[in-house]
Amino acid sequence: MLAVAFSAIVLWLATVFNAVREEHQQLAEVYQAKQRLHDIRRVAEAIERYYQENHALPANLSALAATPSFAGISAHFNSWLTYGISPQLNDGTWRFQRAVVFMQDPSRGVTAAAYLAQNTCGAQGYDSETTSWCGSKNSMWYVKETRQALPEQIMNQRMRLNRLSQKFADYFNVNRSYPNKDAANVLLANGSITSLAVLAGYAGGAKNCSGPYHFQGIALDCSDMFDLWGGAIGYQFESNKHIILVSESPIFNAQGVPLMIAVDRTA
Repeated sequence: MLAVAFSAIVLWLATVFNAVREEHQQLAEVYQAKQRLHDIRRVAEAIERYYQENHALPANLSALAATPSFAGISAHFNSWLTYGISPQLNDGTWRFQRAVVFMQDPSRGVTAAAYLAQNTCGAQGYDSETTSWCGSKNSMWYVKETRQALPEQIMNQRMRLNRLSQKFADYFNVNRSYPNKDAANVLLANGSITSLAVLAGYAGGAKNCSGPYHFQGIALDCSDMFDLWGGAIGYQFESNKHIILVSESPIFNAQGVPLMIAVDRTA
């Protein structure tokens, strides 16, 4: 009788132990899933910020982590996390790139290449589909396409040029002529184009610019001399009464021609 009771107690304890172990395992899995979701969110945010600062996608996760101010992001890298970046794609309007970050259980046996070749909202893989790409439903994923930001970037650069253009309009209203001499006080040739940075006597690039500088008495800040992407703004002098302010963007249309954003001022 005692043996039977003892066996029952042992069986009950084993059942309780298994139940507790399963509960702990489930809690651990829930915690790990939340941590993986946190990790991919942090990486996605870092990629978004990297693009905003550099107007380009990181070549790989190592390049992202090696960039100043992004060093801490490597704490969110793990064996489940994979990054892919496409070559230049062409949707018939723009050329663009697509970056994908995804998390999946490596024990599933699906390689990164196989995962990226799948598309749950389109017909082709991430590196060739020009409409939309979506990851598998049993994984966590994030996608960033450079074309998503193009309308806002173009609008912002047009606004910057319009603001700059007003400075030249104010100069013309006083002098009845647009600036016609370079930093050495040499007359500009009709039809010539020179960067405003050079005309203002600044020899550096956009990242090191602190301004302001002056061109024939016009105060220019760094956003006047360089465009949104860090390229030099061109001052195209047609005549004393006609100038064109030009930004050659790194945005390419379907034919591979860079988008020129310009303001034409004719008195």
